[in-house]
Amino acid sequence: MPENKKKESAMHPLTATFLGGLEEVGMNCLLLSWQDNHLLIDCGLGFPDPSYYPGVEAAHPCFERLEHLEGEIVGIVVTHGHEDHIGAIPQLLKYCDAPVYGPEFAMKLLGHRLHRHHLQTPIHTTQPDDIYPIGPFEVEWIPVAHSVPHSCCLSIRTPLHHIIHSGDFKFEMPPSPRSPNPLPRLG
Repeated sequence: MPENKKKESAMHPLTATFLGGLEEVGMNCLLLSWQDNHLLIDCGLGFPDPSYYPGVEAAHPCFERLEHLEGEIVGIVVTHGHEDHIGAIPQLLKYCDAPVYGPEFAMKLLGHRLHRHHLQTPIHTTQPDDIYPIGPFEVEWIPVAHSVPHSCCLSIRTPLHHIIHSGDFKFEMPPSPRSPNPLPRLG
């Protein structure tokens, strides 16, 4: 990275805050923030061990911190349709009113879930290799192999940053069109 870009990047950092999904299975939810614009990646349920939490069937990330954000949540992007990645979006929508973007299968599952909860928000179905501008973020959905159709990893850019969010994936040997390997594209 050229020196002037390094300085500019340091003055305008991209921050990542995990609202869930660390040191646990489930509750995947990542908040990316850049210049008072915020992008949520996945928003899933967790399934606590009943021996530690009797009677608790599911849990969601702590969304209260979203109430204190400066700026705007410009979107929610989804990598795939498993419950640990989309299951808490109905609860999230009580804290923010943002459009949701994601692959076809995930958006169909989410649409049914929102209907059951009597909730509405704009839903944008993405296709493999689509690139969407969402606020200052440019998000690309890159197909990966996983146990649910239309799974993707995400390439997310700002004018100064580039990150890859892997989502969930698996490698199948040999690779086939039904089980894409994103590594050659990611360099």
